[in-house]
Amino acid sequence: MPRALNQSIPTTDGGDLEPATCVANPEFTAETPRLAAMTSKALELLQNDKGFVLQVESASPDKADHQADACGLIGEVGQLDEAVQAVQDWVEKTGEETLIVATADHAHTAQITYENQNTAGRVTQLTTVEGSTMAVNFATSKTNEDEDALGGQQHTGAQLRVAASGPGAANLTGQIDQTDLFFASLNALGIDPVNHNLTFENKMQPVEETTDENTAAGSSVDSPALIATLAIAGIAGLISLIALLAPFAVDRALGPIAKF
Repeated sequence: MPRALNQSIPTTDGGDLEPATCVANPEFTAETPRLAAMTSKALELLQNDKGFVLQVESASPDKADHQADACGLIGEVGQLDEAVQAVQDWVEKTGEETLIVATADHAHTAQITYENQNTAGRVTQLTTVEGSTMAVNFATSKTNEDEDALGGQQHTGAQLRVAASGPGAANLTGQIDQTDLFFASLNALGIDPVNHNLTFENKMQPVEETTDENTAAGSSVDSPALIATLAIAGIAGLISLIALLAPFAVDRALGPIAKF
């Protein structure tokens, strides 16, 4: 589906340019369903006496980030915010005890940096609703050329925020593992992750060994060349370990040799 806001394109001299303003995408028409509307409909259809799990994803922030599209990214994060609000409204209306968790599956390239400054990547400067300037940097592609920078921005390993409300939300505070979200969801549903009475059949099949005489001969430990290589590697490793544990003694012993 089209993104809510029109595409913005960063440049290597973006810090020197006047800030732009994100505008509505004309392709995102009134007939295009918003994420909040789809979320509300899903809640309506799923409501029952036994409980349910609903996962709602605003997938386009990831796509916009890969393409270094700051306005597209902002618009789709806005859709996620609307979807979370729709769930909160549903909880308040129905009175259902509901654990709400909001997070992301990974961090991404976009960074808010100093305004009027260029970076090693590409920069888009935008005017915020308050009228100030916000600079967004994209610098995880292989190069700054269009074919890389406008489609090849990469994920990052930064830590992520996990926000939660409702029963069980106290288990999602502080620094946690991403896999903890799974167990928090099970606890909210009253599912025992250990005594679940499920059986899992092993589908793994052993791999038949194949013998290649040439390969076997070339990689055998009986090969003189391989034995010599392993011996040299072992000696080098031992010397490195000794140098690490007793650097001054090694320096006194080998220092005169190194001068030749």
